[in-house]
Amino acid sequence: LSSPGTCGVCGRTCAGATPVCSTAGACISGCSAGQERCAGSCVDVQSDASNCGGCGTACPARPNATAACRVGLCVNTCNSGFGDCDRNAANGCEANLRTDARNCGGCGTFCATGLCAAGVCTVPRTCDELHSGLPAAPSGPYTIDPDGAGGNGPITVHCDMTTGGGGWTLVYQP
Repeated sequence: LSSPGTCGVCGRTCAGATPVCSTAGACISGCSAGQERCAGSCVDVQSDASNCGGCGTACPARPNATAACRVGLCVNTCNSGFGDCDRNAANGCEANLRTDARNCGGCGTFCATGLCAAGVCTVPRTCDELHSGLPAAPSGPYTIDPDGAGGNGPITVHCDMTTGGGGWTLVYQP
């Protein structure tokens, strides 16, 4: 059923420069130079992510990444806004560069304020907002800006990060 010299029946020979007999016993045209026949289709195993380097070798997609085949090798490219900051291909592009305070806007950019918004280090408005961004932050003095970029500047408060789940803002008044 798949021999070009006896394709489907005895005596049927497939013609052409690269004769091919399908597994169904029908003569089909051969593949162009640089291509291989994989599962009945001609593919470029140098660039086909489902047949990378050879038929049936699929490039695995990693979290927050797009799989591709380049020169017969599988590669993953991080999706927009994500980075492979720990350089561990197995977990993909694990860092959200728009919100990760340890990798704000790029791998290794640490926000001392504890808050990353839209890829920019910002001052949190409340201790609860800080606690959401850095859940392991200890209780202590922190700078917050209750009105955001409004007219009043940031203030120093004490953030209780443990009582009732954490994130409580304590303001001292002289």
